[in-house]
Amino acid sequence: MRNLIIILVASALISCVGIPAEILKSKSAEYKFPILPSTESTIVYLISPVAYQEPSAYQQVKVNGINSKLYFGAYSSITLAEDATIQYRFNHHSNLVDAGQWNQLKVAANKNELFYVLKNGLFTQVSKEQAVAQIVTIEYRYCEYKPKPCEPMVYNAI
Repeated sequence: MRNLIIILVASALISCVGIPAEILKSKSAEYKFPILPSTESTIVYLISPVAYQEPSAYQQVKVNGINSKLYFGAYSSITLAEDATIQYRFNHHSNLVDAGQWNQLKVAANKNELFYVLKNGLFTQVSKEQAVAQIVTIEYRYCEYKPKPCEPMVYNAI
């Protein structure tokens, strides 16, 4: 009986991770990133996939003296005119008691788009195609149980 429960829980969690392949393929093909004002800068996208966390859990992000929150199931863009170090850490309840250690992401301003996905507590650089697949999955999960048409509110510019 215990093994059956473990199998059922595991299959339920696995089914929540992805979206149907045909939906992912069609939505990825038509996905457009938000239009940002400057083309003379590097645009860094930080993507935090959907996770089983408390709603108060987030990544605290600091860049050039600006503090921001990146919640699970959302993504942010940062426009950089020069090289920068992005600091980030896990936090929740906004009281800093439960905050994690600071991590650093060094970014060279090369007038390109850079994409980072949060994996195991660290931002890992990915291709644009992988980033789009993550964002499409986030938007799909956001709208899955909302009335249609649904406009996913998962983006924030830092």
